[in-house]
Amino acid sequence: MSFLKTNLLIISQRWPDIHQQIMLLDMSMVDAQWVSGQCNTIVFQGIQQGSNYDALLEAEIQCQQIPENAANIQVYGIGLGHVQALLLARSKVKKLTTTILNLHLLTFSLIHIDHGSWLNDLRTDLQVAKANQLVAFPFVALPGELATIEEASAALRDRICLELDQQFIADKHSSNFERMHNAINVNSALIQADKDVKALALLPALQARLLSSATFVVAAAGPTLSDHYEWLKKQAENIIIIAVDAAVKPLLKAKIKPDIIVSIDPVADRLFNGIAPESLTKVPLVYFPLLKNDFLKSWPGARFVSFSIGKSFDDMTNGFNKTRLYSAGSVIHPSIDLAVKLAAEKILLLGADFSLIRQQTHVEETNVLSERPLLSPDKTPHWVHNGYGEKVPTYLNFRGYLRDLESYISLHPEIEFYNGSFAGAAIKGTKLWPEFFDENANKVSIDDK
Repeated sequence: MSFLKTNLLIISQRWPDIHQQIMLLDMSMVDAQWVSGQCNTIVFQGIQQGSNYDALLEAEIQCQQIPENAANIQVYGIGLGHVQALLLARSKVKKLTTTILNLHLLTFSLIHIDHGSWLNDLRTDLQVAKANQLVAFPFVALPGELATIEEASAALRDRICLELDQQFIADKHSSNFERMHNAINVNSALIQADKDVKALALLPALQARLLSSATFVVAAAGPTLSDHYEWLKKQAENIIIIAVDAAVKPLLKAKIKPDIIVSIDPVADRLFNGIAPESLTKVPLVYFPLLKNDFLKSWPGARFVSFSIGKSFDDMTNGFNKTRLYSAGSVIHPSIDLAVKLAAEKILLLGADFSLIRQQTHVEETNVLSERPLLSPDKTPHWVHNGYGEKVPTYLNFRGYLRDLESYISLHPEIEFYNGSFAGAAIKGTKLWPEFFDENANKVSIDDK
């Protein structure tokens, strides 16, 4: 028996725009099956969308994360309709918004499942996922549909996954609290003595260029950094290069000397093994206090200290009057925030790939991670769009860093952000650096991805 006609009638009356989108779909090549069992379920693109044994119990568990007194609730995904029905059974619910993550999956579901009871409920609202959509709270996200979300809404999926990981991240930070506290105690004398990062603007070697050039280059350690060595050498006098620690060795090997180096990781000292100290004599180091004391003392140039804005540091920074830099897991975040605090007008990102390129996660010579084999986009659950609109494989943490960066960029409309590569992840909010792309390439808009 098909429920499509009755389901579509409700949708056409309440959400005509969505009805129109459904009617334009080609369902002939959809990879979906209706699977019978103790509970019937849908397998879509090889992924089961609900329990085949006790779908109602599964939905009850999913609903437990929503407070009983919640009045406005967000559900990401349609599922088998059990989550919506259970939430609407709560008397305190005033509005239930369901976001469609895949229109083809929705349509297949409308054929096999009678969704009329919750679709007809006047407290129900239905919307199609949008790439720039922010996560609404409180929410239930159906894992099967997150895995089969339409490509255009991948950014929304990533934001949802980040929120779902927050408790894990909080627990991890909590477990590291003692280590952070000890590191700050060990480095307390250096923290007191070293200058604040804003004092970088007073360095004679930087002062003139800061006045004449408001273009900063943040050199991250992604594989495409090596594509720009010649340009960096030619432009050295016209730009200010802020290099993340993992990019320093390959830059020096290419005879490019950064103007500022940023390091935040406790084991960052390994990244400088084999580098002659004299090559860094006049290069200032911006560091977080988690770095090893011996490494900091041995730094051949000036040191500038900062703290993360993370809550973990709130109680630890009371005795120190230091500027705090935005941090979200990757050294690229405080590097960019440093450029902003130094009054950058333009920031060009190089090597900010957030993906696997050329069978590498990082530019050569870094040895940051053991090389892992290139993942095929159709064989990994984690991917992002590159500047050409293609799916490229990535890792979950890379994807999280990317979305946090995009959120940061959105908060700084006064600054022009540029991306130096099409091969790496498309970064929403960035423009293309004109010198690196021909006329045809410039027609591809990163903001549309």
